[in-house]
Amino acid sequence: MISQVGLDVNYLLGDWILKLEAIDRHSNFERFYAFVTGVEYTFNGIYNTQMDLGTFLEYNFDSRGQGSAGVLQDDLFTGLRLAMNDEQSTEIKLGIMTDLNDASRTTRVELNRRLDDKWSIRFLGQGYHRMDSGNPIYLFKEDSFIQSSLVRYF
Repeated sequence: MISQVGLDVNYLLGDWILKLEAIDRHSNFERFYAFVTGVEYTFNGIYNTQMDLGTFLEYNFDSRGQGSAGVLQDDLFTGLRLAMNDEQSTEIKLGIMTDLNDASRTTRVELNRRLDDKWSIRFLGQGYHRMDSGNPIYLFKEDSFIQSSLVRYF
């Protein structure tokens, strides 16, 4: 049997969003805590257009360290989201996750765009860089990919 307490907080401070997600779990076998905390800021109407640029900075921590079943035990995420705010809901996202223990890094790029009321297209790229052999995601070091999807809504 486990006992777990969780917390999810978003605090709006002007154009900033401050975020915290945390858990504390204990059982007969282990006790640990983990959290993600960060900030988000959106620049509205960049270059006097209808486009918005969102920026993200998040820190992930798990008290189990490298023994964690998860891979985000001491990692920093930085990201950007460019929302065109057009009729097609076009968005471009870029994110970089860096392991602060060994500098292993993953990058992700996404492009989403509606083609009409029933169809949308999505492009996704995921890359693994400078993977340390002790990192839990080392096994994916050769699995960088590019993917495209055509989606139909009913």
